[in-house]
Amino acid sequence: MAETAYVISEKTMRIKTESRSSRIGTVRREDAVENPVPMQKDHIKFGYPATSLADARSRRDEAKRLLWCAPTVDERDIWQCSMRHIAHEGRCFVVSACQIQPSPAELGIDVPGWDGDRPLINGGSVIVGPLGDVLAGPLRGQAGLVVAEIDTDDLVRARYDFDVVGHYARPDVFSLSVDERAKRSVEFKD
Repeated sequence: MAETAYVISEKTMRIKTESRSSRIGTVRREDAVENPVPMQKDHIKFGYPATSLADARSRRDEAKRLLWCAPTVDERDIWQCSMRHIAHEGRCFVVSACQIQPSPAELGIDVPGWDGDRPLINGGSVIVGPLGDVLAGPLRGQAGLVVAEIDTDDLVRARYDFDVVGHYARPDVFSLSVDERAKRSVEFKD
């Protein structure tokens, strides 16, 4: 995996994401399973939005989130759409760092069904504002640093019309229960 670094200076709220290229290696089955990896400090959430967003929405303290960090290897345009949607829906800033990997030709390997000159992963690191606007990036085709200066007042303005735990929460009408018991992903029954 590429190294991904998020550097956040609390005084200036300057956000940087860094992606570095890496070489292909052996992946063990247990490493390949996508699980949420939440690590929260202050109002920053690290994890995979697709698997832990529902859990995050269920906790009032996390609803005040300023920043969602989403590392990925997904270079497709749809990932950019997902990051914009998560920022807009959660009314938070989103930082997504995407690694790059050179083409099979550059690595001296053959990948069946893959154009030998096309990069395996072409990057796409991006920083998105709380209304889904792209503040910086996407950075494609090279290792680099994506930087954006954010204004935390944008969070307040973004939540005027939609605040998931404020005036739109309606606990008298809507509720979300999360069953945190361990379960199997696939279960065969007779």
